[in-house]
Amino acid sequence: VEKYALTLPPLKEVEVYMATFAAGASTGDMAYAHGDSLEIFVVLNGRVVLELDGTRHTMGPRDSIEYRSSMPHKVTNVGPGPAEVMWITSPPTTVAGQLSHIAAGEK
Repeated sequence: VEKYALTLPPLKEVEVYMATFAAGASTGDMAYAHGDSLEIFVVLNGRVVLELDGTRHTMGPRDSIEYRSSMPHKVTNVGPGPAEVMWITSPPTTVAGQLSHIAAGEK
């Protein structure tokens, strides 16, 4: 998984991340939560399953969903090729090291 920020400090009201998931890749073995902000998840390309508080949502290009970042969530690429997604979170919840599982490329 390659994940990168589109917004960088000093922007303080919103954070935007994009990620590319290889086939079968995910945000990790377990669902995660962070802060209690509004999060919008958008699929740009590919097919993913967003597990949101125990409910699975199969999503494709141009699908989106909003939820509280405090709800446990996990993304898995279920398509045959790469999937590109975007997260928009307001206010920001990410702190240094919080996304280390993604930077390490865990599935």
